[in-house]
Amino acid sequence: MPTLTRQALYDLVWAEPVRTVAERFGLSDNGLKKICVKADVPVPERGYWAKLAADKNVLRRPLPPRGVGMPHDISIGVQRTFHWPPDPVAELAEPVPDEPIFDEPLTAVEDRIRRSVKKIAALKNFDRTHHEIRKLITKDDQRREKWRNSRYPSSWDEPYFDSPFEQRRLKVLNSLFLGLAEQWAKPWVRGHQARELGVGVGCQQVSFTLDHPSAKPNRHGEAVIHGGKTDTLKLQVRSSDEGGQTLVWRDEDDRKIETRLTEIVVALLLHGEWSYRASCIHRYRYALERREEMKALLVQQKAEAEAAERKRRADEEKRQRGILLHQARDWRQAADLRAFIATVEAGQAGGDGLEAWASWARGIADRLDPLTSSDFAAMLPVAWLSARALGSVRDNGPEGTEPCDTLCGVTGDDLPGDDFLSR
Repeated sequence: MPTLTRQALYDLVWAEPVRTVAERFGLSDNGLKKICVKADVPVPERGYWAKLAADKNVLRRPLPPRGVGMPHDISIGVQRTFHWPPDPVAELAEPVPDEPIFDEPLTAVEDRIRRSVKKIAALKNFDRTHHEIRKLITKDDQRREKWRNSRYPSSWDEPYFDSPFEQRRLKVLNSLFLGLAEQWAKPWVRGHQARELGVGVGCQQVSFTLDHPSAKPNRHGEAVIHGGKTDTLKLQVRSSDEGGQTLVWRDEDDRKIETRLTEIVVALLLHGEWSYRASCIHRYRYALERREEMKALLVQQKAEAEAAERKRRADEEKRQRGILLHQARDWRQAADLRAFIATVEAGQAGGDGLEAWASWARGIADRLDPLTSSDFAAMLPVAWLSARALGSVRDNGPEGTEPCDTLCGVTGDDLPGDDFLSR
């Protein structure tokens, strides 16, 4: 998955047609254009390359500064994920991440934001509303109508935002949301009581609260609606990162929060940029820690592999030793059989029965003797090298061996009949 800086992507799409660049990444031209739009990278207009080939004047739009909270690097394609189960070889083969460097200091970003944000006035009514606030008001109107028309009205079904405090709170939120939307930020609100608040700044989400300073959830985890007259408001932005920034604004005797809306919008946008930089540093440090973990895991896996190899060799040595002892025992048994056959032949008178028995018995001895076995010549050098190659040889040691007739491939049909004993 290629990762490019905004400048590198800008240089590509202005060096050759977008379709050509997109094919190189396995994308359609529309897909690459969407990536450029999201990263605020301008692309040539339709007919640009034809005019350029005809030596006509063309306009090359410059690359604007990176938006507040927007990423510096752009990933094209599937996002990178860590391997599971961990693959240290594959992860360590990837390039070491570069330490994030931000050319523009936060003070310069703040100055740029202040120049962009116009003075935000506190709206005294809902003639102009942000769509998120409009949805809250519409739902509250429906709730109020249902509550009024109920035969048994209950406080549980009362509208949420009828009190002076909640009305003021909604007006402040509406003014903030409209001001943020003018800066291409995306405010959002969740919950029927509008207690979960936040704004999308670039690729970052900044959460904040706007409520009475003493407000807190009840035992069910639900927000407690502050009713009654207009009271103190407190807006707080708390970073999710440990040791992060915490910003607080609250009503004061000589200064209400409505007079500080511009300051709050600037701070929310700047906090989005701060969060982006903090996340870049966090990802960089985590990537370095991850590489160290993979190095340690690789050493551990190597040690485990070496231990497994030592165990395998020890098991093979034990297997070879068992095969060797098995062959030596078979050789002794074959020698005893031949000596027994010779003794029987010397003490008995000749005859067809004796000759048949002796021939059968010698065959048993030959099949039992590893030195005369047809497989022994091919099996002997392999046994010296690796017992794993002896798949056809039983892995039995001197104890617990199978009966001789089974080992030699002899069945009951091979044995002489009762007429031999009567001869």
